Amino acid sequence: MSSLTSKEVQSELITFFGSFSTPSGIRPGSLLLGVHGLDGFYHRVVGSFLDHHAVSTAEFSHKKCILGLLCENLKARLEAEAILVRPTARFKPL
Repeated sequence: MSSLTSKEVQSELITFFGSFSTPSGIRPGSLLLGVHGLDGFYHRVVGSFLDHHAVSTAEFSHKKCILGLLCENLKARLEAEAILVRPTARFKPL
């Protein structure tokens, strides 16, 4: 990701998630866990981004804003999905 421009990062995120800028535009299939889902996204993209970018650049700041917006919208989308799929009374949270 360090070699991609901010526009290319946006394009890649749209390809994978459907949207990075609105919760409703994020595809439900993008909310799955595992190496090809959110776990993989975190380790391959977010972790890599934080580990391999020079933090004093304008490009870092712009990409950080893009990823921050995506993460906020992923949170909102996951919360919306949780409301739609509430556990039944027999499956009480711990």
